[in-house]
Amino acid sequence: MVNTVKRRASLTTRTTCTLVPLLLIAAAAEGQQVCSPYEPTEAGEVISSTWAQPFERDNYAFTVPADPGGGYVIARIETTAPSRPQMRMIPPSGQGVVSQAAPSFPGPSPQILEVAFEVDAGSTFNVEIFEDAVSSQGAFPVPYTWSWDFVSRVDCYEPNDGLPSDWPATVAASRTVSFDQVLEAYSLAGHQTYDIPAFEAHSFDWYDFTLAVPTEIWLATLSVPADQRIRLRLFDSVGGVVLDQVAQTGETAVIGPTLLQPGTYYFDLHPEIRGEGNVTLSEGELLPDHFDQPYRFIVSTADPTSAGP
Repeated sequence: MVNTVKRRASLTTRTTCTLVPLLLIAAAAEGQQVCSPYEPTEAGEVISSTWAQPFERDNYAFTVPADPGGGYVIARIETTAPSRPQMRMIPPSGQGVVSQAAPSFPGPSPQILEVAFEVDAGSTFNVEIFEDAVSSQGAFPVPYTWSWDFVSRVDCYEPNDGLPSDWPATVAASRTVSFDQVLEAYSLAGHQTYDIPAFEAHSFDWYDFTLAVPTEIWLATLSVPADQRIRLRLFDSVGGVVLDQVAQTGETAVIGPTLLQPGTYYFDLHPEIRGEGNVTLSEGELLPDHFDQPYRFIVSTADPTSAGP
């Protein structure tokens, strides 16, 4: 086969975060990490090729850019009927298949298969594309076009992951946040195997703050993706749970006021129900809400639900 390869840019968006320190927060200790903005990477390819015979299987691979927040990939194959393409996305571990799909049959010409799935920074996927032997022998070679696009989701706090059971190593990647600032991050956790378990280390996001004086604190999620149920927990400096709340799917949570003594505190936001990790767009499925919608949160010295004066 002869491939024609063309690079193209993916659709990306950029989010920014502003941190304004207050006097009641102690100065960040040496080595503490804060929001690290970065530019989203554009990546993708369009590959035109042919199947020379029935059951021919073509193999490709692509590597996700190293954007810390990861994102998702939209992969698409298009060919002419009656040929029926199939596409398998094999995750970095080689365990199972992220997406194994073919367009409905019989279908219109051109036959189009389009899938979307979550990806981690720097992950490499192997791809198998094959003809489903619907075309007659005389119809070969059958041309097809395969493409992939990476959609970066800028999360300036990543990497900040870890399992609570691994304390204190868990909080080594915690990100320091300021009071009374509305902050946002994404709860994407890419495929390393065929699915994304709810309790993998990279599905927990960790943050911290340090108090110089006793302070009454509220901790809240202000908006969350409609397809996720996010748990919010506050820990003291040795891993003891101070506050714990799980909202309903798609709903926000507010905990507080709680009077906290001087010291460093850690909290995690974790989607215990995380939504679908891959969908087949060409079959009418929609992108999961958490693919494009961040969660927004605040550590506040006043009730964040109050409208104020």
